[in-house]
Amino acid sequence: MKSFLIKNWFILGIAVTVALGFAFPEIAAANPSGILSNTIVVILFLIIGFTLPSEAIRSGFSNWKMHVLLQSIIFIAFPLYMLGAM
Repeated sequence: MKSFLIKNWFILGIAVTVALGFAFPEIAAANPSGILSNTIVVILFLIIGFTLPSEAIRSGFSNWKMHVLLQSIIFIAFPLYMLGAM
């Protein structure tokens, strides 16, 4: 049981967080600007990034053409499409 908890600590942490959200919804209601949720998302991305092996990061950077294409679609083509659709 202990090895299962150690291996799946992140998923269990998310489950506990969701349970706390259902138990204490007034905390989120007191934060209408979303600063708390944005902070939590940033922390989650940092935790996931810190757990990536260095080899995976290096191999990801080596495929820079795909990254440029995806970033162009996400931040240039899609916003222009949405502006045209309005």
